[in-house]
Amino acid sequence: MLEEANRLTHVVEQLLMMGRLSDEQIRRTFSVFDAADLIEEVRAPYEPLVHEKSIKTEYTPMPGLMVCGQRALLGQALTNLYDNAIRHSPIGGSIEWSIHAAAAEVMWTIRDHGPGLATQAADVRKNHDTGTGLGLKIAEQIAILHRGHLVLQSQPDGGTRASLRIPQG
Repeated sequence: MLEEANRLTHVVEQLLMMGRLSDEQIRRTFSVFDAADLIEEVRAPYEPLVHEKSIKTEYTPMPGLMVCGQRALLGQALTNLYDNAIRHSPIGGSIEWSIHAAAAEVMWTIRDHGPGLATQAADVRKNHDTGTGLGLKIAEQIAILHRGHLVLQSQPDGGTRASLRIPQG
């Protein structure tokens, strides 16, 4: 519970910071780092929940893909996407992480095997799910701030693929 409160406090702080600073001010805080390192930082705090739900996570590291960005904000975007994937994955489900470079972009992808986007949105409305959609909107705004974009796709066999793409650094 305390961990979740700390995470939410951090989200609010990040939102307030984004509201106070211009895009150029935030971009001046960008640094170059290995994109693969961020995945491990995002995954680690969720291991107890992943274990509790018996979710299998798959990820093959691909070190050496450098990005230029605000590490904490990109970490928050990936955290929001991973949190959604875990929340909407069935017990015993699986989540795949991937990272690769294409067309001068680094792309982090998280794929779950839950109900898919349309069903998730309906469940939120029907069951008053804890999700508000704010996490996806924050992730999208962080991508835009980094001159990138967020792509969300329901998969034909169920589940959602979320891809955060930013220019390679």
